[in-house]
Amino acid sequence: MAAINLNEIMNADNGFEIAERINRLQEPLKQAHQNVLNLEQDLISQGRAKGKSDKEILMSIVQMQDEQSDLFKMSMNWGTKGLTSPDNYAKLVEYTPNYVNYYT
Repeated sequence: MAAINLNEIMNADNGFEIAERINRLQEPLKQAHQNVLNLEQDLISQGRAKGKSDKEILMSIVQMQDEQSDLFKMSMNWGTKGLTSPDNYAKLVEYTPNYVNYYT
């Protein structure tokens, strides 16, 4: 469900930890993606009912996605950096406080 860059994991000194942290996020990510899917369907239905063009509906979906949580956007590689990006490591740690690395 989440977009993962395997090269970033393999090249990271803490690649195992990153993979395990992402694994812990599967349920929250599943829920976030389901919520966004439901919102998209609502925007499409509402847009069609109001006679909006496909482009207007699409733009409302993009805007809605842009307003989602950092977790959702990182999982979708929204922008240029995803869950595995070294720049997002601090956020990944923040979202997985229940992870303990027993190997260090």
